[in-house]
Amino acid sequence: MGEWVLAVGNPLGLDFTVTAGIISAKGRGQEINPAQLRQLHDLRLHPDGCRDQSGQLGGPLINMRGEVIGLNSAIASQTGYYSGYGFAIPITLVKNVSDDLIKEGRVRLPVMGVSVTPALPEDAGINGLSRVVGVKVMGFTPADAGPAKTAGIEVGDLIITVDGKPVDRVSSLQRIVRMRKVGERIPVEVMRFGTKKRFDVRLEEANATNRLAVNPESPEAATNPSAGKLGLTVEALPADIAARLRTNGRGVRVSDVSEDGPARDKIAAGSDIVLAVLYPTPRRDVRSVGDLQSAVSTLKDGDYVSLLLQSMDPRLGQRVVNLRIGG
Repeated sequence: MGEWVLAVGNPLGLDFTVTAGIISAKGRGQEINPAQLRQLHDLRLHPDGCRDQSGQLGGPLINMRGEVIGLNSAIASQTGYYSGYGFAIPITLVKNVSDDLIKEGRVRLPVMGVSVTPALPEDAGINGLSRVVGVKVMGFTPADAGPAKTAGIEVGDLIITVDGKPVDRVSSLQRIVRMRKVGERIPVEVMRFGTKKRFDVRLEEANATNRLAVNPESPEAATNPSAGKLGLTVEALPADIAARLRTNGRGVRVSDVSEDGPARDKIAAGSDIVLAVLYPTPRRDVRSVGDLQSAVSTLKDGDYVSLLLQSMDPRLGQRVVNLRIGG
């Protein structure tokens, strides 16, 4: 921290602008106010803090040795304009992503398959800790399986270290896991009501329903990579709802809609179900989050997609919504 850096970007529509700033913090996470976060894309990749008053976003972050150390990605602003604190994706993470794209043609996200929240003073107290550390396990993805649950981790456990590194917030856990590879085993230490336990968790590749580590109240939970192009977070449709609505095995429920995505004002979070992708043709029924991911994976900015939706209110029935990617 305190290192001088140069940020290259295009604020205010001006190409190839350069400004100087200092790195004020690393690994910022839940303290960021999502209402003040202006983002360039769907990927919320746990940025490191870089103070940058002019809002140089989208380009490289360069240190005084001429080395690229990050990719400018977002800005936290009191005004919603190009003034505030900038954030950058660490270059190590950028390199991992680019290596996956070159070798695999896609990004392979390693996951522990846990849903977590920041630890509270009560969580520290019940575990006999003198200070608040770690993140609390709230559930698993999927609910009945997943790497963490298979290894023996339980709901209520307080994760305090992963791969030998301390976990002090949700973003720390996400960042540590993201730097490892699918198939690797990593040691995880937890506190379980005052008893320290150690587990070896074999990281799996994120599929349509898995998440790296989700804090339901944080900005990281707002976008599901499987449907990021649509600006939607989607989840499996509970069996009781599917039976009540008679969806015949089809449907994923929309749990969140990005304010800056193409589905804003067109699809309702919590009440809309995606039944099928009508266009691009041929029509494809959506029976899982993976089906939706596959259907939109090849779409580019400017392409159109047509979705068949059903409301969870049976009186409202079905409707078709057309979206323009990047619109």
